[in-house]
Amino acid sequence: MPRPGRTRSWGWDVGAIVGILGLIVAIIFGVLELTSSQHSGAGPTTSVPPTPTIPSTSTPPPSSSSPPTDTSSSSPPPPSPPPLAIRHRGTPRLEPNPDYVDLDAPASDPQWGTLAPLQPTAQTDIAWVKGGLAFQSVTKFQVMPAPTWQKCHTATGYTSGGTGLEAPNITPGMTLCVITSAGRISIIKIVAMPDYGQSYLDVAITTYEPQVFPNLESN
Repeated sequence: MPRPGRTRSWGWDVGAIVGILGLIVAIIFGVLELTSSQHSGAGPTTSVPPTPTIPSTSTPPPSSSSPPTDTSSSSPPPPSPPPLAIRHRGTPRLEPNPDYVDLDAPASDPQWGTLAPLQPTAQTDIAWVKGGLAFQSVTKFQVMPAPTWQKCHTATGYTSGGTGLEAPNITPGMTLCVITSAGRISIIKIVAMPDYGQSYLDVAITTYEPQVFPNLESN
């Protein structure tokens, strides 16, 4: 008689193991078959060169983060000075009669109006009298070393007419900027003043065009 006791069955375990092995083998064969078919059906591969990049010639739009340029506060360039011309140049001798001089006299008047009547007119600008150089009421002047038209044009601090320079304050070589009664710029240089202003006065005058200040002459 067989011995009583627990018996162990191996039939199910062996079957399960065989089934799992079969499944693994089937998967491996399936992968190999798929790989073989891909290699057999694919033709030779051709390398495609990369498409060359053409640099852009257009200007990129400005960055939105850049602040806009404010042109409202920019000042326009200063206007160019008008073309200059010499209206009249000469060296009149003034006698203490007195002699009145029209600095706006044209070049056709070599005497600068000194032959006019002895009474001043609206056109006369300076007068030489014993004791000093007088300026007509609407004429402005100032002493300026080495004056030029540009310096006289931009200068400030002119002395209004109706006054003048006393003889002790006038020396040969002194130069002045003058704004004439007609609004022109005139440069005067004292050439000679003998006898401390008791006799004649020689001056070199250059008056320029155009008229850059209001014309204050009245008829």
